[in-house]
Amino acid sequence: MSEQPLRTRRSRLGRVTAGITLAIAVVTAGVVGFSANRADADPNGELKYPAGATATRFTGQAFDTCAAPSVSTMRAWLDSPYRAIGIYISGKLRACRQPNLTASWVREVSAMGWKLIPIDVGRQAPCTKFSLRISSNSSEARQQGIAAGRSAVSAARALGILPGSALYSDIENYDSRDKICSGDVHAYLNGWTRALHSAGYLSGVYGNLQPLVDDLVDAQRTANSGKGREGTIRPDMLWNAEWDRTPKLTGWSGVESHLWAAQQRIKQYRGDHRATYGGVPLTIDSNVVDAAVATVAYSVATPTGVDLVSKVAPSEAAAGRSPGARLDLVCVTHSAISSLGAWYQTADATWIPKAALDGNSTVARFADRIPTCATPYQVGPGLKPLRSAPTETADSPGTLAGGTVAWIVCEQPGSVGGAPGFWQRLETGQWVSGVDLLRSSDRADSPAIPACPFSAGLT
Repeated sequence: MSEQPLRTRRSRLGRVTAGITLAIAVVTAGVVGFSANRADADPNGELKYPAGATATRFTGQAFDTCAAPSVSTMRAWLDSPYRAIGIYISGKLRACRQPNLTASWVREVSAMGWKLIPIDVGRQAPCTKFSLRISSNSSEARQQGIAAGRSAVSAARALGILPGSALYSDIENYDSRDKICSGDVHAYLNGWTRALHSAGYLSGVYGNLQPLVDDLVDAQRTANSGKGREGTIRPDMLWNAEWDRTPKLTGWSGVESHLWAAQQRIKQYRGDHRATYGGVPLTIDSNVVDAAVATVAYSVATPTGVDLVSKVAPSEAAAGRSPGARLDLVCVTHSAISSLGAWYQTADATWIPKAALDGNSTVARFADRIPTCATPYQVGPGLKPLRSAPTETADSPGTLAGGTVAWIVCEQPGSVGGAPGFWQRLETGQWVSGVDLLRSSDRADSPAIPACPFSAGLT
């Protein structure tokens, strides 16, 4: 993963995956709840979320290293400005063994406050000399991508990394002049994205600015012009390896500012260097991040029980929970959405009034780590209008570019194209039509997205 950009890279093929222990300094969180799931890869690449899934996003500085450090090292590095770590969860080309990487390790470091970025290092471009390569047959390449995605999902689940997490495919440098090779890489990533989406995970891709990012940007432009190949689906998150020591997520050469613009970017801007925190040195690369990462559950005890529980969405109509239950909290509503105030969502798609857990010592331990609930869907090809209200006649304050992620806080029914449909409210307070998003359905019966009659209570 720590390859240098094409312009300046040196030969380091023996270190394909030398690490990414991403640690994020200034963390801005948001989480997602998702709806219906389907086992097979979706032909349109649309997200198929299982109930209770969530997606988390973070913003800040990051570092990476080859193998997941020990729990004691992670504790020592709490003296650093970083609070997330990238982990190589799958792929036959991982350069380092991962003796520390277990579900227990994930729970322990998450409890410390660390966040995780899962990475797969599998097949590489067919025009490289790597030992495991993508097929030169596009159909086979797509199936290989699907297989890689399914393997990464299995590895993530085994570690307690929940659906809704972004998983990143590491694609090392290849010859951009070989357009057939580029096409096979695209076919592989198409399969990768489809497999992740069908399982309720977000798709991320890592690669050098030249050629991979440039190739993906060209495909994005073509798709937005309406001339893209049918069946192509873009990755949700883009990770640019460009070692220019400039930690910027904008101003990338040849990459328009509206592409992968909504908390969808990571940049690895510096290669190997030594850093020491808490008396423990590590060899790291440096990154800047504003993208979706992993979602984990924070398990808390409720020794006195919880009086109010909603099984579908935040609602006063709630059932009781037995005393002594443990809750796996994954996100909290952005603000009060009913007379009961804010709510927590759990991994089993249950909603708990936040007030019911106030004063709970175990909840207090994690209170500053639990992200805000919001549901992401990728915008379809072309430019889609934003609306100031949930109607097609409302003012349009702007547009969303195809491939951008729309982070949704609630939805409500309305007329779309003269037919019954649903409108999604963004965190900005603006609205977008459900038909403009790549989502599994245009319905509001999902436990993932709360209905919007409470919108007046949102901030």
